[in-house]
Amino acid sequence: MATRQRRSSFLGKLVLPAVLVAVLGYFAYHLVNGDLGMRARELMAAEKKALQATHAALVLERKHLEARVQLLRPDKIDADLADERARMQLGYAHPDEIVVFRGSERAALPVASIGNSQDPSFLSR
Repeated sequence: MATRQRRSSFLGKLVLPAVLVAVLGYFAYHLVNGDLGMRARELMAAEKKALQATHAALVLERKHLEARVQLLRPDKIDADLADERARMQLGYAHPDEIVVFRGSERAALPVASIGNSQDPSFLSR
């Protein structure tokens, strides 16, 4: 009995390697550009550094605010800080004082209540 043998074509030999190259290319692309790839890891590292710097600044600010709150505890009130807070909130100043506003403190006070409203001579200095 005679069997018929076919010659394998040139393109038939390239199908399996072409599919394997395509699959490897797919995984290589996502290794670099995927959600958890090399570029994303670099971006996450940069974001981590920025967040750590922000955290350090917030911790420092919190310590500063805790120190100021400690000065206003009812059992031991710092006289200078209480005087400063009262003057800022009430808007009073002695005629011989120079008032320097920082940032939002000026926006918090009405302009007419700054100083002695009966004697505006301290504003002309």
